[in-house]
Amino acid sequence: MTEQTSESRQGSGASLLLWCVGVLCMAAAIGFGAQVEGQLQQHPLGYLDPGQPLLRQVAPWLFAFSFPVGLVLCALATRLPLGRGRPGAWVLVAAAGLLVAAPVLVPGLAGRASAPGFFGTGGVTIALCAAATFLVLGRLRRTLPVAARGPLDLLVWGLACFAVAAWILCGTAAMPSHLLSPETVLRLGTLPFAIGQMKTVQALLALGWVLVLLAALAALRRGQGPQ
Repeated sequence: MTEQTSESRQGSGASLLLWCVGVLCMAAAIGFGAQVEGQLQQHPLGYLDPGQPLLRQVAPWLFAFSFPVGLVLCALATRLPLGRGRPGAWVLVAAAGLLVAAPVLVPGLAGRASAPGFFGTGGVTIALCAAATFLVLGRLRRTLPVAARGPLDLLVWGLACFAVAAWILCGTAAMPSHLLSPETVLRLGTLPFAIGQMKTVQALLALGWVLVLLAALAALRRGQGPQ
């Protein structure tokens, strides 16, 4: 028991340290974003100005990747200690690496040309998985004690916010906003509508994360309560 307690304390300390590093990375992304906003309005992401200091040149890339790196570190912190020699740990780290590399990996594999089939397949996948998830969670809810259903309800509504945000984002990129087709945006005058939809997406994503956080806090309080 003492050995388990010591390991738990070590894991807790390492988790907190990794979480703090992740938060610092995400904060750095926000800071770099404020610095390079003007530059990215004048030049593409890969532009390098040899007259600028090195940190200033790579700041756009730090802005692009430091947030997902920080988020992945925070996610990994929930699983510390990962353990030694466990295949699951390596799978987890590999998945985290793929998540960080996704902004480069996905366009590299799927291309950068317009691909309605790609977006259609992704949209159908999201819709089917969301509907199936709510069905499974509904069955799970009926098996839980009444006091444990509150956190699950909050989680469900957070996931619903994410699903609706994905639907609106799809309509913003394609029809009816046509944001990925600038000539169509100019012809139809849909830019104000697209901006409004993107604000809706941002609001839904923020609300979804608030609900997920409340679900986690409620579950934690229940876990620490009397057994």
